[in-house]
Amino acid sequence: MEYAQRDNLRSFLENAKPSELSWEAKTYLLWDIIRGLKVIHKVGYVHKDLHSKNILCFERAGTLTAKITDLGLSSQPGTFKPQGIIPFMAPEYLNSCLYTTSSDIYSFGIIMAELSIENPFFWDHEYNIALILKISNGLRPELASSTPQPYVNLCKLCTDADPEKRPTAQEIYETLTNWLSDKSTFKIKDKI
Repeated sequence: MEYAQRDNLRSFLENAKPSELSWEAKTYLLWDIIRGLKVIHKVGYVHKDLHSKNILCFERAGTLTAKITDLGLSSQPGTFKPQGIIPFMAPEYLNSCLYTTSSDIYSFGIIMAELSIENPFFWDHEYNIALILKISNGLRPELASSTPQPYVNLCKLCTDADPEKRPTAQEIYETLTNWLSDKSTFKIKDKI
């Protein structure tokens, strides 16, 4: 097993220097995460516990990379008793116990939000039935005011209340690949 020099994504965000968190660096981290999620989905499984503490961060040749970990709850899509960290759980999972690939995409969108604000979100809420009801009724984290509009748009798609409207892991992968390959389009150095 490889040693994660930068710990998990949550710890990394808590300890990172501002220069490490350019929009380009954030996009590369998201690209690594969605690349891993795409593989999980391609083999017919869902992660079911995707959150920032289950993303390990590495540094290779001065570049930050990320890998998904803790596949202990992974399974084929279906109906399950809700388990996990409430803010990362999709509304349909909280309401009907149905977990699909779209539920993982919701969790990915929440990770996007956490990268945007560079802090834990919903820190001022107790993780209880009241928070579940708020999420079910549309509560989502607010993104940082400096968040580029394409990033905002993708995050909103990923956290849409309707799982059918969320993009697939493959579609997100293609979007992020385009952002990273055509930096002039999105001015990704500090604004996507």
